[in-house]
Amino acid sequence: MEEQLLSDQELPLINCEVGAQARVFESHCESSKIGESAQVGPYTHLRSGTVLAEQVRVGSFVEIKNSTIGAGSKVPHLSYVGDATIGTADKYRSCNSNC
Repeated sequence: MEEQLLSDQELPLINCEVGAQARVFESHCESSKIGESAQVGPYTHLRSGTVLAEQVRVGSFVEIKNSTIGAGSKVPHLSYVGDATIGTADKYRSCNSNC
């Protein structure tokens, strides 16, 4: 973990790599990589195999599993991303089967 992690963390970061100036708030993260200046949470669950590039923003109540999120991309609140790749500077919009 980088020394400059900005965190209000009471939930665990387990086996994670966290880049400089990343912000992780009230989130459970395991076996994941969080890029430089990324912002995670609150109440996010990063599961094994998650890779967040630099300046990624992940909102509240998001779960990401075994996925790569490209630089500058955003995954807003109330979303699930599993076994996926989201490109650079994309905005992921969660939707149900009616989209």
